[in-house]
Amino acid sequence: DYTKRCKLRIVAGAGLIILGVIALVTASMYGTMLSAYISENPDGSDFVQGFYTGIGGGLIVAAAITIIRNYQYLKNPEKRKVRELYENDERNRLIGTKCWAYAGYALFLALYVGILVAGFINVLILKVLLGVLAVYGIFLLLFRILLQKAM
Repeated sequence: DYTKRCKLRIVAGAGLIILGVIALVTASMYGTMLSAYISENPDGSDFVQGFYTGIGGGLIVAAAITIIRNYQYLKNPEKRKVRELYENDERNRLIGTKCWAYAGYALFLALYVGILVAGFINVLILKVLLGVLAVYGIFLLLFRILLQKAM
């Protein structure tokens, strides 16, 4: 049911707003709690604070837009019907599925190339990329098993 899907998106958007606020609080705490350390070691401190601020602000804005759009779909039956047809169109769904698959293959190859190059740069980067690749592989296997059982 598309109405339930819109309501779920509104609830998920509210959850993302909460996560965005947590990221903003983390950014402000990072600045105040570590101010003595930051003055001694300024490398990367501004980046980390800006990163959390940007992630938090981005989550809040994106979630607010999602909530507003889905609320409009719930209020306007014509918009809802047009959007429901668009989202349930088989061609669009096939394009979306193929897009996710191709992006997954590209990410896997990029991680592999990154692992090959990282060994010459820094062992820590190599280990992090290996960890990311392992988690990615586990997710691939897990979702394949789940989808085989579901279908």
